[in-house]
Amino acid sequence: MRKADDDIRILERRDLIGAVDQVDSRQFAERSNPSVSRSLQGAIPNLNISMRDGKPSRAATIDIRGTGSIGSGGGALVLIDGVEGDLETVNPQDIASVSVLKDASSAAIYGARGAFGVILVTTKSASEGEVNVTYSGSFSIHSRTVKPNLVTDGYEWTTGYINAWNGYYNGSKELNSTINNIVPYSDSWYRELARRSTDPSLERVRINDNGKYEYFGNTDWTKAFYKDVNYSHEHNLSISGGGKNADYYVSGRFYDQDGIYRVGDERYKQYNVRAKGSVRIRPWLRLNNNMDFTVVDYHQPMLYYSNQLVPRMVEHSGQPVSLITNPDGTWTYAAVLNGYAGFAEGTSYQQEDKFTLKDKLGVEIDLVKDVLKVSGDLSYLFSRNTRERVTNMYTGYTGPESTITVNESQGSTLQNVRYDMNYVSSNIYAEYTPKLGDDHSLKLLGGWNLEKKKYRTLTVKREGLTVPSKPSFGLMDGVTSDPTVGGYDWSYVGAFFRANYGYKGRYLAEFSCRYDGSSKFPQNSKWGFFPSASVGWRLSEEKFMGWSEGWLDNFKIRASIGSLGNANIDHDSKTGQRLLTTLSTGLLGSASGLASCLADYDATYAINNKVSFAFIVLCPEHAATIAKDFPDQRAARDFMRETAAMPYKFYSQETCVPGKDFGPYDENTFIPRFKKTESIKFFVSGGPGKQSQIWVPFPQVFKPVSKKIAE
Repeated sequence: MRKADDDIRILERRDLIGAVDQVDSRQFAERSNPSVSRSLQGAIPNLNISMRDGKPSRAATIDIRGTGSIGSGGGALVLIDGVEGDLETVNPQDIASVSVLKDASSAAIYGARGAFGVILVTTKSASEGEVNVTYSGSFSIHSRTVKPNLVTDGYEWTTGYINAWNGYYNGSKELNSTINNIVPYSDSWYRELARRSTDPSLERVRINDNGKYEYFGNTDWTKAFYKDVNYSHEHNLSISGGGKNADYYVSGRFYDQDGIYRVGDERYKQYNVRAKGSVRIRPWLRLNNNMDFTVVDYHQPMLYYSNQLVPRMVEHSGQPVSLITNPDGTWTYAAVLNGYAGFAEGTSYQQEDKFTLKDKLGVEIDLVKDVLKVSGDLSYLFSRNTRERVTNMYTGYTGPESTITVNESQGSTLQNVRYDMNYVSSNIYAEYTPKLGDDHSLKLLGGWNLEKKKYRTLTVKREGLTVPSKPSFGLMDGVTSDPTVGGYDWSYVGAFFRANYGYKGRYLAEFSCRYDGSSKFPQNSKWGFFPSASVGWRLSEEKFMGWSEGWLDNFKIRASIGSLGNANIDHDSKTGQRLLTTLSTGLLGSASGLASCLADYDATYAINNKVSFAFIVLCPEHAATIAKDFPDQRAARDFMRETAAMPYKFYSQETCVPGKDFGPYDENTFIPRFKKTESIKFFVSGGPGKQSQIWVPFPQVFKPVSKKIAE
């Protein structure tokens, strides 16, 4: 993907007539964060960044001006020095600027890839002069923003539980013999709990007549698991220099964040290295290269049971009356069940290792100095992410001679997952800037872009660890699951064009277009054309605005309109067929058994039609900026695929022979856009006259449709 951020730098902000916002390196220098996305939160209007949790490895969900598509999904396209990438892999201290393209006018040149906006990240380059060595470091302390107010007194908690039970059943049902199937309960135990709660000198555990432990604790399980604060530190070193004929920039970063758990060895480490430079071979010829790699090492303890979360298990089995250990140092049943024992022993965990390498080689040829320039680049991106999950069994003691092993039915397991991605892109483009005098300015840009991506996954799992502290497939004696493989391939090719015109710096116009082809679509739907246009009027340059000189720097009105294609669909769409499957009873009501068959269909680009209008006011030296962008006016089909009334044919489960034609579907049903002449074939099952809930098994289905199966 070409590095269009060059255009933003060449065109001064006052001459831009697309919806573009930008922040510079100061945004990142002032914030110590593990990732760029966290530093960008709240920095740019209409750039919405959210994260599911506070993990340093957590990738952000990013959208521009709200949800892009209800059906097809899709988010902002992220380009790092012109190459698609992940914000989490970028060293924040390497960034020179981040630009956000919000409307069709500014993003149309990216065609089907930029349907929901584009984020352009530009990294720092060398500046001419002597060698410059820079070091920066930081140490940060992190604390929770929200802390739950929990009852940790055992007697108070148990009393509240009893009151809640009696209130729910209105006194019609006696208490069970256990609290939540964890803590044994009896009236005599409750009276003893009340007595011991008033005397802190009394022991918090005793052995009853049955040889079982009875607990009278006040355990704060949340505090036992979590720290109040954790820390992080980072170190950055960069070296740059050069002259007119050669320059270089080399940087490195180390980031280390402590875990949030008091128990368990949680740690996150990230390493970044970047090396970029250019060489002028001839006065008209320059070569440049930009290489970077990222290494992430993330170890986190995990619950042995079905990948549950700590808060959920504390709710289930973290009653305050239970203790962590018994008097002899063994684990209590509660400590084993809620995962504390596994955290402390450190034999149930997840280890993630990520490696990302990217290199971009470019060439610039000045055919006519300052008038005509031709550029080309070739980029390669490789990433390998591996995840190892280890779960073990743990034994808790309900009495000195009574044990219970948790997770025994599931057993100990070792799972390895590998994700490999190879991405190649290439661009060739020309820029033409003729000299038209002081009143007129014109810039033409045109080029070609090619992208190809290959993604593969491999999962291997086995049961039966013989040595819990040494997980290895060679030291296991259980069942090995069949390896699971997955992945996809796609490619794009496109031609793009942009023209910018200005008259006396007052009247501005821009036209952009792109012609895209995608391998994700069937042969007859691969290509799409996406144009856009925008105009702007700088009122501050008009004579009648002379009264504002000195305090108003730029007052501009702009408007844009354009279409962007969304190619974010399933990767098997190119075949024109999809394997459809009916599931067992529960999802399909009266359905039974399992059947599958290929369905013929036709998929095509979902078009985002956008209209944008704004006014911008800039005060001198950009001391203050006021910008009002009216929301994009998007057609309904931007958010959901078009509905097409067409016949549906059902096929019998046993033989896949044509069944009865039920006629067209309800036009209110949201389905992908298909050829109206095509028949869609899929299974339903159930006896004659039975009601069966049928889910249209294609992308972007929003609701089920109930039809009566004909006799």
